[in-house]
Amino acid sequence: IYYTRSWFTIFSGTSCSNQVRTFYKPFSVALTCMCCSILLIVFEHQVPFLESLLHIESAAYASFSSLLGFFIVFRTSMASSRFWEACSVVRAMMGDWFDGTSTLVAYLRASDADPDVVVGHQQLLIRLVSLLNLMVLGELEGEESQTKRAHTHELLDVQSIDRESLEMLNTSANRPEVVFQWIQ
Repeated sequence: IYYTRSWFTIFSGTSCSNQVRTFYKPFSVALTCMCCSILLIVFEHQVPFLESLLHIESAAYASFSSLLGFFIVFRTSMASSRFWEACSVVRAMMGDWFDGTSTLVAYLRASDADPDVVVGHQQLLIRLVSLLNLMVLGELEGEESQTKRAHTHELLDVQSIDRESLEMLNTSANRPEVVFQWIQ
């Protein structure tokens, strides 16, 4: 995976709205907890019954904090390992497509058909695999919008695929499966 964004993109255009939308709920929970903590600290000595109510044994607090810290570290570790496992699976999937495509191109090269027809089929196969890669990466983004970031990447000569097929693909609900069936 190649990340093209630098550290200062949080302050720029569209990526900022995506990042704010992603962290909206956790930030609102953290902000609420912070405000409650500040209010309790300020009013602890001014309201008499709060001082006795807020007195917590240090052993109980330490146990709770260590358990909470363990859960946070464990969940973060599991999420990180799942992310990198998914990255390696996507990389392996693209490698398998490359191997399969190169094998099919090699088989087509040995065909007895007209060389122009063979070259046309080879080029169509490469274009369809490029389109399949784009569609699968778009599905992996997980967003429901029609303008996915993966769909803005370059394709290999998509204009050579007939327009009716591309329009049908655009209205299809399962785009990667449609392109995969075209390849088969």
